[in-house]
Order: sequence, then structure tokens, then C-alpha cells
Amino acid sequence: LPEHALGQAVRGVIRLHRDGRLDHDRPAVHLLGHEMHGCAVTRDAGLERWDLSTRQLIARYALQGQGLVTSPDARWLALRAGGRVRVVDASTEEVLLNLPIFAGSQPYAFSPDGSYLALSRGSTVELWDLEGGQRTKTLAGAGPSINGLAFTPDGTRLVAGSGAAWELESG
Repeated sequence: LPEHALGQAVRGVIRLHRDGRLDHDRPAVHLLGHEMHGCAVTRDAGLERWDLSTRQLIARYALQGQGLVTSPDARWLALRAGGRVRVVDASTEEVLLNLPIFAGSQPYAFSPDGSYLALSRGSTVELWDLEGGQRTKTLAGAGPSINGLAFTPDGTRLVAGSGAAWELESG
């Protein structure tokens, strides 16, 4: 694993040159669950999964795109490409969901237990059950669009960067 990629993994998803400047040409590395594994999307090789402690390549997935998000339990990967968000099983590469999205960047996030994906669609958020592959709930927001999504650590609430918040039991 290149030295710059290990530094990226330690820092989260920030891309840095060796001298500390932001690097827009190198892939961001995302920590995968609680393991010492990281994932990076590269222009040439697609999505790669690395063991960061040994610097060994574990898997290479035939996936390209942007906006890589990994579930906290390391089971799922979500990636935006070609007007769609794909949710992929990290061990089998099987595409579980292939959801159309609007033009531009739409936020999406996994629940803390890895059982749901929240996906914004304009002023609403869809909640997808990953075991069943079905939409279970649509949450109405306030305003024209939802920016950023995050679940609370206990998974009972979903909050948006725009200030909206939802109790997931009640919607």
C-alpha cells in the first residue's frame, strides 16, 4: 500500500500529498468497519480493499464511482456512479440495491448497525432495509433539499446538515 494511502486512512477521507497539501488526483481511503481495512476507489483499478496493518491488497472490485461510503459493520459499500447509488455486499460483490438518483450529489448514509441506508431525494429521505432490499419509510424534510445525513450513534434518529431531524420510530 503506498505510504500516502496509509496516511489518508489515518486521517479519514482527506486526500493529502506527502507534504500535507490536499491532493485531488489520488483516491481517498475509507476505513472499513472496525477492522484495519481500508477501501479506495482508483481511476485504473476500480475499488480496492486493503489490510492497512500488513499493506496487502485483500480484494479488487469491478466498481467505479464517487462518494464511497462503508457501513460500520463492514458488510456493505455504497458508491455513486452514472446517476445511480449502488449498495454492494463487501464480501461477495453482489449488488443489493441499484437506486436511481437525481443529477448532482445526493447524500446517503448507513445506520450504525448496518441494517439501513438513508438516501436523500430532494426534500425527502428514503430509508432502505438492506436485508430485505426494500424501502421501508420516506421522511419529509423542510426546504427544497437535504444536505448531509448522519444517524445518531444509537440509530434512533437521523439528522441532516440542513437542520432537519427525524425520530425513526415515528418518522
